[in-house]
Amino acid sequence: MRRTLPGILLVLVLVAGAVYVFVGRGRHHGPAPVPTVAAAGLIGSEKQDFFADKDADQAFRSQGLAVSVRQAGSWNMGSMAGPGTDFAIPASSVTAQAVIKADSARYQGEYTVFYSPLVMLSTVEVAKALGRKGVAEQTSDGTWIIHMKMLLTAITSTDPALNTWDAITTNPPAWLKGPVYVATTPTDTSSSASLFLATMSYLANGSKPVASTQELCQVAPQMRQLIQAEGGSVGTNNQLTSDWASGISTKPLTWTYESEAAEQVLAGVKPPNGVVLYPDFYMPSDHTLVQLSPKGGQVKDALLHDRTLLDREAHYGFRPAGDPTAFAKAVEAKGASSIFPSNLPSVGLHPINPPETSILQSLSAIAAGTAAPGTGGCS
Repeated sequence: MRRTLPGILLVLVLVAGAVYVFVGRGRHHGPAPVPTVAAAGLIGSEKQDFFADKDADQAFRSQGLAVSVRQAGSWNMGSMAGPGTDFAIPASSVTAQAVIKADSARYQGEYTVFYSPLVMLSTVEVAKALGRKGVAEQTSDGTWIIHMKMLLTAITSTDPALNTWDAITTNPPAWLKGPVYVATTPTDTSSSASLFLATMSYLANGSKPVASTQELCQVAPQMRQLIQAEGGSVGTNNQLTSDWASGISTKPLTWTYESEAAEQVLAGVKPPNGVVLYPDFYMPSDHTLVQLSPKGGQVKDALLHDRTLLDREAHYGFRPAGDPTAFAKAVEAKGASSIFPSNLPSVGLHPINPPETSILQSLSAIAAGTAAPGTGGCS
């Protein structure tokens, strides 16, 4: 045995070396990493958290994409998109048309990748006070609904007996005083604020979209009054919702995307007395990817079909077009189905159509006070 031991050791060393070389070669000659191409886009602030998500980034990379984004108001995307921008995702199909018009030479298609209805954020005390006067109501399954025509009438009335919080509530919290208003983002840059005007102008125009210069000029003074009642708008939906979620908001009613509130609740962040109210007449906000290059098309395909991305879209409060059940599953898992109904018409809400892009642009500028004389044909 003593004579053969060195031989045995030599054999073992040779075998170990062979295994090392084999494994080492295997590592060097395994599947190559997926090559990535850089795709750059424009998004609104409400989508920033989704695109900054590590899992979403990894999912894009698994599809061969390194996606980078810049923030812009939906109405501003047309002027900001240019060479080097592969896609833009304004927050509505209406504002998407403005992007397409501004960059028509590079336009390669438009696709709804997810959507989010607009909602009102408030508190239990305010919602119940409005409910006692019939301005709001809570359905049997717990969903809060707000009646927009009654709100429009109150805000645009010149009668102090009709346009104050005391006039549209019963037993309101002591701090709820003064004229009725709804907090929004700037109407001349933000899609969500424009859709607030689209909803209110629909109601002011006899429950139909504003479709002519005459109708535009008839409702314009009321729309201007709606925005002036705010006394100044806030920069982004993210800011508005963060204030509500942290419990520091002093605004009785805040208009924003459902996705902003749902993201907070799904993350376990919600003020103890926070309430989400759905407008009885609602305008779905179709987050529309405007494709400006083949790489933009790759981003679109990933958003519509990648399983991880669909789940992350729902995680951040969006209703994915590629999987209509994902949002409902996400809120059900958090026990929040009564806050965020999966089927909006089933709880008594009525979908409405927005006006044409040019009309909504004029209406938004007039309401914001930034319109040039004669905008939309109005004096």
